[in-house]
Amino acid sequence: MKPARIIVIEDEQLVASMLTDWLAGIPGLTVAGAAHSVREGLSLCRSTTPDLALIDIKLPDGDGLTLAGDLLNESKPPRIIILSSHCDPYCVRRILQLGLPGYVDKNSPMETLKAAIESVLNLNCFYSKAFLAVQNQHLSKSDAFHKILSPREISVLMLVVEGLDDETLAARLNISSSTASTHRRNLRHKLGAHNTRDLINYGRQLGLTPSL
Repeated sequence: MKPARIIVIEDEQLVASMLTDWLAGIPGLTVAGAAHSVREGLSLCRSTTPDLALIDIKLPDGDGLTLAGDLLNESKPPRIIILSSHCDPYCVRRILQLGLPGYVDKNSPMETLKAAIESVLNLNCFYSKAFLAVQNQHLSKSDAFHKILSPREISVLMLVVEGLDDETLAARLNISSSTASTHRRNLRHKLGAHNTRDLINYGRQLGLTPSL
């Protein structure tokens, strides 16, 4: 059987190098390359057409999950495993929305990653225990954020966490300041928040940080 081609998209070059060296020793795998940014990752994927891509969420020029979504739109999309230390409700929800088949916590042993690779290459799904815990303990609840907030309200909450005032927030979303103020007021009502600080704390608990 032809070896599966795999690429690594990881901003920390030492981690990427260690991963590629380790992957090269696994029978049935061929390492097609490593990239350290969204731009490099997209270019590498297009030039190598890998069977599988390991992608970190935090990259220097963007978001690894957005990159994953872009790769899924390629003519020959790879299978994707997210490899990250981020495992909060927002990230878990995005991974599920994208239909990505794998997530491995960076704190997991290498054997877990190996099992994930084998599973995903066999067209199955594999999610670390931390991922499943968030899915079961947070996203399944009736008051989970994605069940009580609209996509627009989630976008507004992300900008609130950045500390933007209504005028700046409105400019970012191309809406009026009064509409931004209304969204903020509705968020406080839905989430039982007394003020903006409460909204920021709620958003941070979800994982809505400026880096994402």
